[in-house]
Amino acid sequence: MNMLLYIVTILSAAVAAMAAPTYQSVSGAPIKTVVQLQQTGTQFENLITRTDGTILATRIDVPEIWWIDPADPIHIRVITIEGDVVSVLGITETSPNVYAFNAGNVTSQGAVDGSFQVWGLDLTHEEPQTYPIAKIDRASFLNGIATLDPKTVIVTDTNLGLLWKVDISTGHYEIFLQDPSMAIPEGSNIPAGINGVHIHNGYLYFTNTAQMSLSRLPIAKNGTITGSIQRIAEGFMCDDFDVQPDGTVYLPTTSQNTVIRVSLDGRVQQLAGTADSLAVGGGTAAQFGRGPHRKKTLFVTTSGDRFSPISGTLMEPGKLVAIDLSSVIS
Repeated sequence: MNMLLYIVTILSAAVAAMAAPTYQSVSGAPIKTVVQLQQTGTQFENLITRTDGTILATRIDVPEIWWIDPADPIHIRVITIEGDVVSVLGITETSPNVYAFNAGNVTSQGAVDGSFQVWGLDLTHEEPQTYPIAKIDRASFLNGIATLDPKTVIVTDTNLGLLWKVDISTGHYEIFLQDPSMAIPEGSNIPAGINGVHIHNGYLYFTNTAQMSLSRLPIAKNGTITGSIQRIAEGFMCDDFDVQPDGTVYLPTTSQNTVIRVSLDGRVQQLAGTADSLAVGGGTAAQFGRGPHRKKTLFVTTSGDRFSPISGTLMEPGKLVAIDLSSVIS
């Protein structure tokens, strides 16, 4: 298999982020900017936290994955994906220090049908290695991704309103599930259906941006669906998210510029941000840090409201922020 790798170490974006403000959230939790890009129209799309405390953050505006240490944000490594790729989206860990991610072409006019592939990223060697796994010609917009088992990932197709099942050892793929709860409703002015996906404790969780909803369905370890889809809550914008051990979900509300907590009984609590603030403006994904010192820190990637500027004009470069939720998590 041909390994494709381009690593660049950069300083300027990280240095610019050092002067960025620390906001105070509605819950009283401080929101600290870890890294901010330098130009408006730039965006972090997704992230995954690693056991060593570092973060892999994907970008939708360029074919890059940023490898960031929140404790040392000056020294950033940028992994650039070569080939017919413009955008990098969801990312998941399939085995220790090995990841699968979605990449394709997303332009100002939307996703380009047939451009999407599932890729692999191997960080077990001295230098990172990236490689294509499966080109899904029938896909319209591969977005979120979750690990079912070390050989299988589940991928959302935001435009088609369905889930793909991909064997990352062979590249074989098939439709896993298609359901009205995953679709873009007819006449919707929000051009995005099923978005984020996570598998946790016998359930597959997913968000639908156009339906403004969070749902889950029970599945067995082999991927067999064992029950019906349950809508947990609705009425908020949503993208990718994190699920805690008790099933509580933490997610950014994209253009509503907040981060919320959703419990399994449907209760929704606003934790950070406000409609007229860029503190978490245009949040795209959230995940808690790993390790004893980071388990109550929620990391959030943002678009800087590039698609829906506040008051029609206010936006900023995308960024990675850290929200200290020690005061609201027992």
